Amino acid sequence: NFVAVAAGGDHSLGLKADGSIVAWGSNYNGQINVPAPNAGFVAVAAGGDHSLGLKADGSIVAWGEKDFVPAPNADFIAVAAGYRHSLGLKADGSIVGWGYNREGQTEVPAPNADFVAVATGWGHSLGLKADGSIVEWGWYYGQTNVPAPNADFVAVAAGYFHSLGLKADGSIVAWGFNGSGQIDVPAPNADFMAVAAGGFHSLGIKAPDTDGDGVIDRKDACLDSDLAETLVIDGCDSGAGNHLFDDGCTMADRIAACAADATQHGDFVSCVAQLTHDWTDQGVLAPQDKGPIQRCAAQASLPLRGGAVDQPPQGESASPLAPRMRTPKGHSRGQPPS
Repeated sequence: NFVAVAAGGDHSLGLKADGSIVAWGSNYNGQINVPAPNAGFVAVAAGGDHSLGLKADGSIVAWGEKDFVPAPNADFIAVAAGYRHSLGLKADGSIVGWGYNREGQTEVPAPNADFVAVATGWGHSLGLKADGSIVEWGWYYGQTNVPAPNADFVAVAAGYFHSLGLKADGSIVAWGFNGSGQIDVPAPNADFMAVAAGGFHSLGIKAPDTDGDGVIDRKDACLDSDLAETLVIDGCDSGAGNHLFDDGCTMADRIAACAADATQHGDFVSCVAQLTHDWTDQGVLAPQDKGPIQRCAAQASLPLRGGAVDQPPQGESASPLAPRMRTPKGHSRGQPPS
């Protein structure tokens, strides 16, 4: 029943669905002694030797080495804990910083407004603005130099001496200290939906790809693709490669759509013939493979109702030459993906 977690220097926090916090690990400064009442929490953050819990009423509870919150302790919507400093994001978009400040990590640069997220490193801090830009301040090891263009960010994270920014296009930008390769984002740098940073390492969560075809679900027009290596029609193996299109549909998926749309066998055969002509023109099918595919279609005991692709929205007509599937962004129905 955990709904959120946070990891500090030597301790961990887990937020339960009932609003309570479970803490474990080192406790030399009381960082795992959650103050009573242990209830009503909606977010957690763990620093070097201290812990933070955000309450549903907008107040912050702090315990461990830095067990205080500046007044007024109200209207907070997010928290972050660094090595020995803390940040709280207010509902009005301003940030409150407190704790150890030798590197200026609690001094939020002006204008202190329009922030939507916060993150803290060992001695530096990050704030994500509503316009998608990042503001950084505190100890400098390159981690406070946001690479250009400083735009289109949707999330931030901070390690000891490095920083991460997640872009709206699903790519990650990383900068700062790189002694352990923590800013070398592995290829392909795409389709990420969340980021996190440890002391000297980084993490990124990829968007789901239900059918494992390499096209994430939100871009996939066929969520249960036929990924067979060769194109097989009703048991007849044409020997032609089963090409995967940019929209996440394979040739087999498009032929299954022909079967789902056809009202008689001739319609199905004509649909497949048209597809093979189109694929040859597009350069995704070798001319010598057209005949075997068409022969398999002619021999098939099809059409069969209920193909493996999505049905069109109610009221939308579908022709045998326009497979029934969700139209990917950037493509028109009936047009092949580039």
